[in-house]
Amino acid sequence: MSRQLKIGYETLCFSLLMLSLYSYVSTVDMEGSSWYWFDLIEAIVVDGSFIFFAYLALKHVIGRYISPKKNALLTSALLATYTLIVYASYSLYSINGSRLTLDLTIYGIKQGGGMVRVVTDSASNHVVTDFWIFICLLLGALAYRLSNVFRGWALAATLISVPLVLLHAPGLLRNSDWSWSNDWFQQSYAARFFVIKQEDNAFADLLTNTAEIPKWNFSKSLAHAIPNQKKPNIIILVMESVRSDAITQENMPFIAAMTQRSDQFLQAYTTKDHTSKALIGIFCGMYSKDDLAVSEDSNNNPLNCLPKYLGSNNYRVGYFQSADEKFEDRPRLLKLMGFSDWKALKDLDNSRFKYLGYFGIDDHAMLNPIQKWISQNPAGQPFFLGVLNVGTHHPYDLPGKKNPYPDDAQRSKEAYLETLRLYDDFVAKLVFWLEKKGILGNTMLVLTGDHGEAFQEHGLSTHGHVPYQEVARIPLIVHRPGQTIGRIDNQLRQHIDILPTVLSEAGYTPPAKVPGKVLYGPGHDQLYFSCWTRSDCIALIEPNRKYIYHFGKTSFEVFNSGMDPLEQNNIAEKIDNKTKKKALSTMLTYRRAISNFYSKEN
Repeated sequence: MSRQLKIGYETLCFSLLMLSLYSYVSTVDMEGSSWYWFDLIEAIVVDGSFIFFAYLALKHVIGRYISPKKNALLTSALLATYTLIVYASYSLYSINGSRLTLDLTIYGIKQGGGMVRVVTDSASNHVVTDFWIFICLLLGALAYRLSNVFRGWALAATLISVPLVLLHAPGLLRNSDWSWSNDWFQQSYAARFFVIKQEDNAFADLLTNTAEIPKWNFSKSLAHAIPNQKKPNIIILVMESVRSDAITQENMPFIAAMTQRSDQFLQAYTTKDHTSKALIGIFCGMYSKDDLAVSEDSNNNPLNCLPKYLGSNNYRVGYFQSADEKFEDRPRLLKLMGFSDWKALKDLDNSRFKYLGYFGIDDHAMLNPIQKWISQNPAGQPFFLGVLNVGTHHPYDLPGKKNPYPDDAQRSKEAYLETLRLYDDFVAKLVFWLEKKGILGNTMLVLTGDHGEAFQEHGLSTHGHVPYQEVARIPLIVHRPGQTIGRIDNQLRQHIDILPTVLSEAGYTPPAKVPGKVLYGPGHDQLYFSCWTRSDCIALIEPNRKYIYHFGKTSFEVFNSGMDPLEQNNIAEKIDNKTKKKALSTMLTYRRAISNFYSKEN
């Protein structure tokens, strides 16, 4: 037992050391960062000396070691396996620059199928992975001998690094902007235990002064606003990672032309910057739960979504996506929403169409199956169809042409724009077919982005923890049956408005106690947005101002949306504390209301 304990402890120590250094180098911004080398040295001193000293101290408590050779082999094997798993998780979820927290790592490990494809996606991943395995093997073999030579130096380095440890853990400082930490070890433990406790204390203080927390309710049945009205077909095209500024003649010529005979809502926002969570807002008219997993179906499912509402009122409902349905268990989410018929990657023709990115196929592979599904619709029965593409998702590959620079923001944006043009062609072919078959005249067509996409406008890439306009603001276009003249709306709108709008267009009275509003009535006075990862960032959006709270990880931000639409100038210092505290209190009230909705308090 003693020997097994020694082996286990030594493996843990070296694993944490290597994982910490590895993930720090992986997540730090290596381009344009004047702090890069200082941060790297600091990570080595802090994590290396701290863990190494603990290792040496317990060495004398535990006693004598097994042979150096066996120890090095066992440590290296376990460490190499662990590093590979974490690298895959990092590749899939942290390529946008987000900090690799313990929650995110565990979540990544659960998505095993997706990670395998990421690791094998490009030669560069193999090179980096093999390099780190080599380093781990080398250090594992040398560690035993170093421990007998540098005991005193390890102790000295540990004592010297104490001030850096204090800087390393954001929660130990009042001004957490001083924290330089991006590495896995500190973010998983120090930040988790200190920052979140501070956040909870802040909530307790503010929630005592908040306005009445709203209660939302989705009725089980619908009332007819216009009896015997002919029901329109409804198609919602969810455009993966498409920004609000992407709809231009150059990027997406067909969709841009469509706006001339459709209604375009220019101040529309997503509810959350992650696809599965955003789909809750789009199809269900509700904010999603504030956690990583798709767990909205717990506690007897208080949601009633468009497929469920319309499906129980003689609509035929269907859903198509060009991504792998195994990712985040999409079938479970679709069943929750009320879809009983769906098609995904496994149902599409991969002999004619190329695989793209991590988990999808050319969006054009959906065209024939969608046309076949619509053609099979019984005469006189309206249909509701949801379609989600994948071609515009990172790493922005084209059929037969991989993006060679998936981690280079500027070059990736160029590749991203090319994927937009390809998706625009998909939409054009689908709409032309609907028009040719005489179906478009009785079809309500909704196009919206699930979220936008960042390219280092604020030092962040892709999506997942980006509260700024490039991700939070999304395109929202509605073409009503027979519409020939377009209209521009500049009021605050959000995904939650799609449900009541569609129900109203179909001749039903929307449920009274839902957070969304019909798009053809007054807009919102304010909107709530939250990032995917818990306690990462939340925002309050007003017509001419936006507040962003980062839970103490960086400064409170306020932007003048009218004068600074790209959100480049933080004016928080010019805003009085009372106004900022009121904004934060409102955000927390929304957060509590969402939590209550999914709990037994609803």
